[in-house]
Amino acid sequence: LYSDNANKTHGVCNNEFFEKSISYLENEGVIGNDSILYIFSDDIAWCRNNLNFKYKMIFVDGNSNSPEIDMFLMSQCDHHIISN
Repeated sequence: LYSDNANKTHGVCNNEFFEKSISYLENEGVIGNDSILYIFSDDIAWCRNNLNFKYKMIFVDGNSNSPEIDMFLMSQCDHHIISN
């Protein structure tokens, strides 16, 4: 399976990766108390169950039929944390 090979090669970003990324954005002053996090994923269930930040979070389920819509929506965000 492709994802198994990708995981063996690149690993999977754990919660610490996301927490450090959020902390970096906070320390740089680019996000604050009123920020909204838009979570894009093809596995929204995992995200809902595993990601918990002090900010309002909006989960955006990936659109496999029209991925260009997801890319457009992501392009409208000010900052990005991208995992493998």
